[in-house]
Amino acid sequence: MMKIHHIGYLVQNIEKAQAQFKELGFTESTQLFSDELRGIYIIFMEKDGYVIEIISPSKDNSIVSNLIKTHKNSPYHICYESFNIDDDMKSLKRNKYIKITDLEPAIAFDNRKVVFFLHPYLGMIEVVDAVG
Repeated sequence: MMKIHHIGYLVQNIEKAQAQFKELGFTESTQLFSDELRGIYIIFMEKDGYVIEIISPSKDNSIVSNLIKTHKNSPYHICYESFNIDDDMKSLKRNKYIKITDLEPAIAFDNRKVVFFLHPYLGMIEVVDAVG
């Protein structure tokens, strides 16, 4: 069974969003960093046991460039942590989730692998490998 890891929050200006989340009582659990491969800036913040991942594009051809045009500043995915990613990916596919990215290492998770899925009724989810 997968457990919720964080909520991904897409923003146009990461510094301004970070300041507003601090006003709401969130604290940084990581430093602001850049994922050059995906063309994004990321920072993790938390409050009351809840973790958010704030993401903004760092260049025009970022993987979130089209999403930011549609969603503006809003939550856009839930990330689940998987302790058996192969089985969980198969289960998601059986339940009509469509894999939209390859399973690949992500700097945000110390190069543990992540994959994104889309479901017609729920939208986007991310799955991060808990063990590897």
